[in-house]
Amino acid sequence: TMKGAYGDPENTGVGYNAVLTELGNHDVPQGWIQTPHPNTTPGTNPGPPVSWNDPSNPDDPQAGYGYIPNDTTREETFFYHSDHLGSTSYITDDHANITQYDAYLPYGELLVDEHSSSEDLPYKFNGKHFDEETGLYYYGARYMNPVTSLWYGVDKLTEKYPTVCGYVYTLDNPVKFIDEVGYKPSLSALRKAAKKLGVELSVIRAVFQTETGGQTYTKDGRIKILYERHYFSKFTHGKYNKDRDISAPTPFKGKTHKEKGKEVATPEIDQYGNPSNQYRRFEKAKKLDEEAAYSSISYGSFQIMGSNYKDAGYKSAKEFGDAMFSADEDKMLDAFTNYISANHAMRKALLNHDWATFARLYNGPSYKDNKYDTKMAENYKIFSADPFKGYKESKIKIPSR
Repeated sequence: TMKGAYGDPENTGVGYNAVLTELGNHDVPQGWIQTPHPNTTPGTNPGPPVSWNDPSNPDDPQAGYGYIPNDTTREETFFYHSDHLGSTSYITDDHANITQYDAYLPYGELLVDEHSSSEDLPYKFNGKHFDEETGLYYYGARYMNPVTSLWYGVDKLTEKYPTVCGYVYTLDNPVKFIDEVGYKPSLSALRKAAKKLGVELSVIRAVFQTETGGQTYTKDGRIKILYERHYFSKFTHGKYNKDRDISAPTPFKGKTHKEKGKEVATPEIDQYGNPSNQYRRFEKAKKLDEEAAYSSISYGSFQIMGSNYKDAGYKSAKEFGDAMFSADEDKMLDAFTNYISANHAMRKALLNHDWATFARLYNGPSYKDNKYDTKMAENYKIFSADPFKGYKESKIKIPSR
C-alpha cells in the first residue's frame, strides 16, 4: 500500500504526530482514485462528499449516502495505512478511495478526524481501539487517556522499575517509544526493524548488546569504531604494510591472545588499543586511501564493516561511513536491517536463534575466540525476559519520578 502523502514529513514539513501547519485540504497521492467532491453545480442540491455512483468519477455527486456496489451481498473492506508508530493516518476502501484521515497530538489525542461518511473506523493511535464514549484507548492490559497522557491502572511490572512512574505512557517519550500491549514500552525504530526482519525485538537487542556492550558511543561522545588493519592491507594490496600501525596482513588482537593453547601477551603494536587509537589510525589511513580507510572500519551500534556498504544500503564506503559518523542510531539500525535482509543465511540464523551460525557469518570464523555465539544466546534470554534491561545504561534516558 502507498504511504499517505499528507501524513509524510517529506511533504508536510513537520514530523509525525506534530501539530500540522495546514488543515482541511488533504489531496490524495497522485494516481489514487479520488473520493467524490462536494457538488458545486448552481441550482442543485450541494450533496455531501459521497455518491451513489461510481467513485472513480468524483465530480458533482447528487445527495446520497455511500457508494452501493451492484453486489450488495459483499462485505465492505477497508485498508489501514499507518505511520512509524502504527497509528492510522489514511483508511481506504477496496476501490482505493480514501474514506478516512486521522492525525494526532503526541499522546494520541485526535487533531484531525475526517471521514467521507458516517462510518468512523475505531482503530487509531498505535492502531489501538478508540472508545468514543469514554475517550480512552484500549491496549489489552489497560486503558490510556490521550488527553492526560496517563494510563488508567498501574503497570503490572512497576515493581521492577522503581524509577519509572507506573502511570506514564512510554516513559514520557511517545515519539520514540510505543507500547503494544499496555505494559512493555519499546523503541519504535527497533520494533520496525524487528518486524521487517521477522524476528523478536529481543533478537536485535541481543546482537547490539553483544557487539558493543549496548553502548553506541565512547565516553567522549563519539561513535564506537574498530579499525581493522588487515582490511586496509587487503584493499590497498599491501602497499602500506611497512607501517604495521595501519596496515598488515594479520589483524589486531586484544591485550592477550591464545597461541598453541596458551594465553600469551600481545605486543603493543599488534593490540587494538583504546578508542582514540581507532580514530587516530583511521585519520592516518584516510590520508593515504580514503575509500579503503572507510572500508576498513566497523561502525556504531552493530559494528558493520564499511566494506559491506552495498548490503547496508549505500553507494560507497565513504557515504556509509559519513552516515554512521552522523551519530544517528536510527541510521545504524537501518543499516543493520538492510545488511541482514541482504544476507539470507544470516537472517535465517537469526530466525532460528542459531547463534553459532550467525556469529560465524557476522563476526568471522574466529567468533569462538570472543565467545560471540554464547554471549548472544545469553543476551537473548535476558532481553526476552526483561525488555527494559540495559535502558539506563544506553542513550535512552528513563525519567526519574
